[in-house]
Amino acid sequence: MSPSTSTTRTLTTPELLELILFHLPPRPLLLAQRVRKTWHTLISTSPTLQTALYFRAPASPSPSQQYTLNPLITSAFPFLLTPHRILSEAESQDYDIRFGHLERAPDPSPVLRDPIKAFLYSDWVGNERAWKRKEAS
Repeated sequence: MSPSTSTTRTLTTPELLELILFHLPPRPLLLAQRVRKTWHTLISTSPTLQTALYFRAPASPSPSQQYTLNPLITSAFPFLLTPHRILSEAESQDYDIRFGHLERAPDPSPVLRDPIKAFLYSDWVGNERAWKRKEAS
């Protein structure tokens, strides 16, 4: 069997491809959906890969399991989910350009240093309108 044939067989077998893709970090896994339609279908329907992308909760969360924030979200919105983190000069300027016209939230108390607690006390939780699209009915 030639190397290209074995590679093709491996990458076209959904179970093997799922095992390979599972080892990718979230961002490359999310971008892997662009490679082929079959990859997109596999990633969007596989419970294992959906869990790795934080699109689905773990199958059986234990009470002692620690919560983790989606790294893609925390990197995209560092000022919302990591309030204790000091923004760099470039991030601060970017924040002012994008959100300078909005009223800034007060500094979080020391109790909110934990990212999970910070999210739970943020405007995203409890504000039902924050999750709705305007064009959705």
